[in-house]
Amino acid sequence: MLDCYSRKIIGWRLDTHLRAELAIEALEDVISRRNPNGNIFHSDRGSQYTSHFFREFCRANGLRPSVGATGVCFDNSVADSFFATLKKELVHGRSWNTVSEIRTPVFQFIETYYNRHRPHSAMNYRTPEEQEDKFAKLTLTAT
Repeated sequence: MLDCYSRKIIGWRLDTHLRAELAIEALEDVISRRNPNGNIFHSDRGSQYTSHFFREFCRANGLRPSVGATGVCFDNSVADSFFATLKKELVHGRSWNTVSEIRTPVFQFIETYYNRHRPHSAMNYRTPEEQEDKFAKLTLTAT
């Protein structure tokens, strides 16, 4: 789960399946870390996101589920860009035998590198953490 403003990964799970329960577990992380009530949860048309179970979970937690149009790659480009970065910078060129073997490297990539140290050109080369700090300062200044 990616915050589109800051590009910060705010919830994630890794497993060998794509069932709705996996997406719900990642979304529970988001709910426990933030108050996303009223926000839009946008995704591609994966079966885990279009399932009745997932959509009802979103609604029960004050989120509005949204899916991209069929065949329109631009609707989910920010998330797709993250996955391309993850694959290019962590996955490709290495051999991973099990999900357990890659779990810690993915955690380290997301939580210690991507969110805190990797600059993004779309945000004037700020990291996701810096982008959120900037927003927090602007919010305090405005009040």
